[in-house]
Amino acid sequence: MGDELVVALTRDEAVNKGPGRPVFGWEERAAVLRELRCVDRVILVSSSLEALWAVRPDIFVKGADYRESIRQEDAAYCRAHDIEIRFTDEPGYSSTALLRYGLGRR
Repeated sequence: MGDELVVALTRDEAVNKGPGRPVFGWEERAAVLRELRCVDRVILVSSSLEALWAVRPDIFVKGADYRESIRQEDAAYCRAHDIEIRFTDEPGYSSTALLRYGLGRR
């Protein structure tokens, strides 16, 4: 969707999904992301708004699951700074679901 892909990775202490989360720490998640050829840079943030401040992108991309729930602060920042908001069409993967239902299940 753009010339450079910067992935904003949420700090472990800012992941608000319950006890034992995130399943994989930021170091592991960052290592996986850095191995993807399409990723140019990974930054560590506490919120998507912090990522917007740090990167100042032309395009802010969120997963399809955020299409109906984008944070108002993020939308307002994007409007104020002429940043286009887009959403992926790719399926999401949940580490919780993978662990709950088994990694090797067929």
